[in-house]
Amino acid sequence: IDINQNLQVLGEMNVIAARVGRYVYRSADIFALTPDRKSVVLTIRPHAPYLEYLTIPGGMVSPEVNADIHVIYAHAAASKLQEEFGLKELPNSTYLSFFQYHRRISREQGEQKAAVFFYTLTPDEFEQIQKTQTNLARIKAVMTNLEFIDFLRMESNTQQGSGKALGYEVVPLEKLFDVKVKNEQIGRVIKENYQGKNTYRLAFYTPDVLAALVKDKSVRQALREYSQSLREYSQAATPDKATGSRSTKPMSGPKDQQGFASISMRIVLAVIAIVTALLLIPEVRAVLMNGLNDALTYLQHIGMLRSATVTNWIIVAWTAVVTHLKEIA
Repeated sequence: IDINQNLQVLGEMNVIAARVGRYVYRSADIFALTPDRKSVVLTIRPHAPYLEYLTIPGGMVSPEVNADIHVIYAHAAASKLQEEFGLKELPNSTYLSFFQYHRRISREQGEQKAAVFFYTLTPDEFEQIQKTQTNLARIKAVMTNLEFIDFLRMESNTQQGSGKALGYEVVPLEKLFDVKVKNEQIGRVIKENYQGKNTYRLAFYTPDVLAALVKDKSVRQALREYSQSLREYSQAATPDKATGSRSTKPMSGPKDQQGFASISMRIVLAVIAIVTALLLIPEVRAVLMNGLNDALTYLQHIGMLRSATVTNWIIVAWTAVVTHLKEIA
């Protein structure tokens, strides 16, 4: 299929019938970044296919027919973020950054037209994920790997919050691309703790989603640019304690800091220029010199000439200068 063409939506269809008829499903995949945009949060799949593989949140798009295609994809992405991260509230889909469509080949649903989104978690959302990870770690500590998988399957069947992932991995962006290769599959080494024992294993990336996207140069470049770009503070800010609303004040990124430094330098240069111009005026120069002489005399008189700090000098000199200015006035 041409993944960029507009598809005619037919509604719900049996998976086998869709494969035989070469129909495609729509899906959404989301790279969820930490609030500082330095790392990506991956999930460990709790079921087949690709049990215990690393992946990103994603899944099928609703079979709605008469609805805006972009709204449908974005809403599906937000729903998957809430479901797989166990978030209390549905993320605001307007903060999802659409990147591109890609062709996904799934064992379960066959060929799919998937939309790729980037999303920055708010501090509150990231804290919820960390709490869930802590709770999962406590359960793992008293179970074997198989017991934990069965436990999650039961949780999922009863629609409990901890049944959506075996765990989460917060991976720095560049390490996401620095992969290990084995049997033509790529992945990264992760640490797990079952029954109080730390173990290390090579966790593969899901071939149809994460591995395919990580191998794509355009995706890697876009993720780096998104990570470095200025993000709106309204997305990162926690709700205001008084109003519960989010601030729309932008956070300062690297470019902002350079801008602030540039402005500060201009102010310093302006001050130097003004002081230099004032010193060219004989009356002003005389006042400053008289003030400094008085300050020197005063500090020598009270025995603090050698031990005086910069602050002492400033206070005494300023007082003397102001006194001379009053005499002139």
